[in-house]
Amino acid sequence: MSTPGTPSPSRLAVSGFAAFALSIPLAGAFHPDYSHVREGISALAATDSPAAPIMIAGFLALALGTVAAGVALWVRLPVGVAGRIGAVLVVLAGLGMVVVGLNQQDCSELIGACAAAEAAGTLSDHHVVHQLASLAVFLVLVIAMFPSAHGLRRNGGPAGVAVATRLVGVVGLLVIAAMMTVGLGDFGGLVQRLFIALLFGAPVVLACLQRTVAATGAPVGRSR
Repeated sequence: MSTPGTPSPSRLAVSGFAAFALSIPLAGAFHPDYSHVREGISALAATDSPAAPIMIAGFLALALGTVAAGVALWVRLPVGVAGRIGAVLVVLAGLGMVVVGLNQQDCSELIGACAAAEAAGTLSDHHVVHQLASLAVFLVLVIAMFPSAHGLRRNGGPAGVAVATRLVGVVGLLVIAAMMTVGLGDFGGLVQRLFIALLFGAPVVLACLQRTVAATGAPVGRSR
């Protein structure tokens, strides 16, 4: 629980996610040659981007919001181990986003020349760290969906939300598989935005929903 005058973890989670979402069009406004449809979000924070400081701040806001969502889930899923595992994984993903945000790409990885340089291994270490850390964060969040779904059921959460949470995990796995094999095509930026909104938004939504369950006095315990 938060002390009076201190934002609750769920509110920090919403604020962090919202700040990240707003930073994308704001950074794009300072980068007129950037394509939101074709290019990834990280390109807005690349070393050659005029909007890099804005997007880096957005990534750090997302990191804060994700950690806060994990803390909220830890507090609100006290019954059983699964919910705690999911909460810890969400916190770890948030901490990983700090690494992502502070290690800039060299260029826009979904554009041909940059993709070719990446494949050839000619890009900087911080570009490579950004890519690997991003993939790790995505995988951790995807994995977190499954124990979180079980934790919701154990703690009186709606069955439909638990099913939807597992579905987010399945969709996340499919998108990651596509990213690593066939790629995302000419609409890579758009697909990435939907993927990130789903994957990072899910823990925030769960934290807020579970707060509502606790506030309304719903029964906590094993679902039947």
